[in-house]
Amino acid sequence: MIHRATRRVPGRFTFAVVLAMIALATGACNVFGNGLTGPTWQLTAVNEQVPAVQQVIAPADIGRYTIVFGNDGTAQIKADCNQVTATYTTSPGGSLTIAPGASTLAACPDDSLGSQFVAALSLATSYNVHGSSLTMSVGNGGSIEFLAKG
Repeated sequence: MIHRATRRVPGRFTFAVVLAMIALATGACNVFGNGLTGPTWQLTAVNEQVPAVQQVIAPADIGRYTIVFGNDGTAQIKADCNQVTATYTTSPGGSLTIAPGASTLAACPDDSLGSQFVAALSLATSYNVHGSSLTMSVGNGGSIEFLAKG
């Protein structure tokens, strides 16, 4: 009796699973596969060291200040009553730079933090996404806190 060594050829399912695992692994290193893209991030708090600012956004005002990161390196910012376009870059190590661009020039209410929000975003140096929360570190030793709109 002759026994031949049989070699199993992976089925389509196994091949698809391997491709999915490779895509997930390489996506984690992709500049835009970073956890930022997808949700609308709503500002909940700003903590700056210079000048010293600690601002918690009231629940009724949370939707006034948002940012949405696109897969193409652009971001859309809602700074109270104004819309701002921006570009951004990230690195696998968690660094982040945001460059605000064109903005509408509507007159916002007196209590608006719109210009301060955009200024703080331009100081972002790194980010950390944990579940539905996003924390950006800013160059002056502070942080900006967000929650995903849900």
